[in-house]
Amino acid sequence: AFNKALEVYERALTIAQETAMWRVQAIVLTGMGDVYRDLGQFDQAFSAYNEARPIAERASEAWLVSYILDALGQTYILTGDYVRAGELIRQAYDQARERRSRQAATLFFASLGVLAYERGEPKTAIAHLTEAVDVLKEIGARRDLPRIRLHLAHAYYLDGQWNMALQTLDAVMADVTALGYDQFLEPTARRMKPFLRMALRQKTDDVVLAGFVGRVESAVPTSVP
Repeated sequence: AFNKALEVYERALTIAQETAMWRVQAIVLTGMGDVYRDLGQFDQAFSAYNEARPIAERASEAWLVSYILDALGQTYILTGDYVRAGELIRQAYDQARERRSRQAATLFFASLGVLAYERGEPKTAIAHLTEAVDVLKEIGARRDLPRIRLHLAHAYYLDGQWNMALQTLDAVMADVTALGYDQFLEPTARRMKPFLRMALRQKTDDVVLAGFVGRVESAVPTSVP
């Protein structure tokens, strides 16, 4: 699936470059960066995002510039450069607030929560992510809510609050059941396997959770040439 997505993006990028469609080029390159990041191909992800950023600026797509900054920050989290990650995510958050984009600002605020638990500060993460979940529920952001809730569940787990972690994970499973799909959570969940295994041991009769964890456990990203 990942390689197929990259093939589609590469064809779209060629067309966009031939026709000087700056906005489309920036969106496609950003999408490629997301795929590379989910594959763990971080050098390629950085390259795609850094190529997309000035094109998005040239196309005056401020929302996309902020998204790219956050995406770069999340990739730096994965490579362990928490200082650079914080700088970029904070830029994205500040830009979204300046645009008065409440949903984008909330998602970038949640990224700061993820950064906090990766830094070993789960209580700070819980505060950030709880606030983000409350806002996303209020504005009806059904597609974003389960991903942020999953991070919140993981933060509770890392803080030793296992009951809260399991309750929050229940809410995540209810969210994706209502949506009808959960594949978009798998790249995030692959970094939470100890938590998900613990949850499955506690909830052996939860068919939805068992199916999700099984897919996460068996997912082996195909290497990108």
